[in-house]
Amino acid sequence: MAIESSISGTNITSKAKVKFNVTTDQSMKIIVALVENGLIANQTNYYSPTYGGNPIVGFVHNGVLRKVATDLFDDAIPSTVQVKNGIYEFPFNISTIGATSNGVAFTVDPSKCSIVAYVLDATAAKKGVYNVQKADVGITKTFD
Repeated sequence: MAIESSISGTNITSKAKVKFNVTTDQSMKIIVALVENGLIANQTNYYSPTYGGNPIVGFVHNGVLRKVATDLFDDAIPSTVQVKNGIYEFPFNISTIGATSNGVAFTVDPSKCSIVAYVLDATAAKKGVYNVQKADVGITKTFD
């Protein structure tokens, strides 16, 4: 998998790529998400009082899901690209401005964000994740 992205104003333009090294008829799907590190907020402490007070004040949250470029649960990868040396490209744009499910506005800091892409088994067996790639926003991660 590969990921490329760039930032322009309040927009992150990106592309996730999946390259196939074999031909397969396996049903596959992709999820692409924007995550942010370094968010500081209070954290509920269910182990209180044994392990500190409740809440934990000023807890640093990392890997916080901010936005999803695909459907939250996945988008299908066309079987027509699932051939040896075939490449599926998923281009997308994500705004750095958004709102939480309860309407609280937020702006992500692209310098603290990464794009994470997963390729999943979409068969009835749902065997799990075939591959995953992560790249910081603004950085190109080539196929490896």
